[in-house]
Amino acid sequence: MKIIGSAARTAYMLGVSALCLGGVLSTTVTPAFANEDRYVRIDEKPSGEIDPHKARDFADSILIENLYDTLVVPAGGSSVGPHLATGWTTDGNSVVFELRDDVTFHTGNKMTAADVVYSFNRMRDMGLGRSFVLGSQIGEAVAEGDYTVRFTMNEPFAPFLAAMSQVPIVDSALVEQHVTNGDFASEWLSENDAGSGAYQLVSHKPQEETVMERFDGYFLGVPEQAPDGMRFRYGLAAPTVRTLLETAGHDISSPWLPPEVLVELSQGENTKILAVPATTQMFFKLNTQRAPLDDVHCRRALSYALDYEAVRSVMKVAEGINAASPSNGPIPKGLMGNDPSVADFGQDLERAKEELAQCKYAPADYTLEVAWISGIAFEERFALLMQANFGQLGFNVEIVSTPWAKFAELVTDPAVNPHVNQVMASPVTPDTDSLLYNSYHSSRAGTWQSAEWLDDAEVDRMLDEARGASDPAVREQIYRDLSARIVELAPTIFPYNLMTVFGANNRISAPRLEDPAQTLPAISSNFAVRKMVLRD
Repeated sequence: MKIIGSAARTAYMLGVSALCLGGVLSTTVTPAFANEDRYVRIDEKPSGEIDPHKARDFADSILIENLYDTLVVPAGGSSVGPHLATGWTTDGNSVVFELRDDVTFHTGNKMTAADVVYSFNRMRDMGLGRSFVLGSQIGEAVAEGDYTVRFTMNEPFAPFLAAMSQVPIVDSALVEQHVTNGDFASEWLSENDAGSGAYQLVSHKPQEETVMERFDGYFLGVPEQAPDGMRFRYGLAAPTVRTLLETAGHDISSPWLPPEVLVELSQGENTKILAVPATTQMFFKLNTQRAPLDDVHCRRALSYALDYEAVRSVMKVAEGINAASPSNGPIPKGLMGNDPSVADFGQDLERAKEELAQCKYAPADYTLEVAWISGIAFEERFALLMQANFGQLGFNVEIVSTPWAKFAELVTDPAVNPHVNQVMASPVTPDTDSLLYNSYHSSRAGTWQSAEWLDDAEVDRMLDEARGASDPAVREQIYRDLSARIVELAPTIFPYNLMTVFGANNRISAPRLEDPAQTLPAISSNFAVRKMVLRD
């Protein structure tokens, strides 16, 4: 059962003609809806997952942001604010949430404490998506009446409130109707909507587009000037996106456009760029389980050999705007644990050669596989720079183009995982834990975010210790020490901090993407469509 509004359903059946996803399209696109001009059009590279408890990457997060709600939401910095919860109190080893009593799901069912408990248990028991934010320190969730939920901790867990911003609440009665043989209704919920968000699902075609329309029963209301819906397109080529933006056939691009396209859009009569300060980094992830990078000295040699300035120059968008700024470690600047006194990384070929001299492998005996994600042009340029820089040390370098889905598969096996992978990542909650734990704890090895396969007892100990420390000052020091330890082990090269840049048509106003004072650390939180305005 798809939840489809009657007007949108009828209009959608009219279809779309000539939209060649992934290729260069003709410049005419037949509108899919009678009110097409009231729908915001956005694109991304991978196809999106709409099961809220399996969602894991950027595309998924934007979809879930608009279809579902959580108890709390990011409120700027490292703090969270109430959303489905009106407030919370600490009671010994428990956190007690009081819930709103005016929230309805898209089915019309009322949201109650039972839905919160069901959603928490489903996400934790499935163990997919962003369930890693739910530490084992969280014991059980219990409904105490219709609008009170008690979470009991097995032991202190500092990121708890931040973690709750990543537990979308589902309509438990609806989901339970579709559970088959204990499958959590997983297949059904990857095609359907069980949320309470400001927008509801019209259709979901994972290789083409996802369409949503506004939910008139949303508990916070949807402003009249906000878009009537969203078309979330997958796999549009950069020339296609540029043409559509210039002709008002599209509104906001993915963050993967080549810099030269962004330059053109910044100078266009009908287009603009949205430059969003973010706690996001580019990571060149080194496979620590595959020779020769199972030797720390080889990894350090590569880290010193990289020409960081050349990498950042690729990301220059326009005069005074560069999407890349220097990095000084695994924690992006602005997050708890980043030490501003630590120097930024820079190329040092002499130190690279000193480290290589201590490596047990001869570089000429190995060919390093350097991967880049297909369709992201600047990653190919980074791969070419690494080929040149690592070649100066005597390594043979093979550049491999990998679709996202294939990359996510390869990283699960260190024997075939490329030597170097390129990943952009940011914290999914306002807490540093949500970035570092998923990247470097040995229990998380083999995901796209932990392609390094790092296995270090000291790193694990500090990550676990930071989760249990309640004093912010203590956590700050733990993360600074952890950062130093990670740099020492060199499982990752940190080429730059990212300013996320999107191309856009002038008709869209997206305050969270344009006003730094309103921008939230988790980029997907800035894509709440109800906060956007479409100009006539």
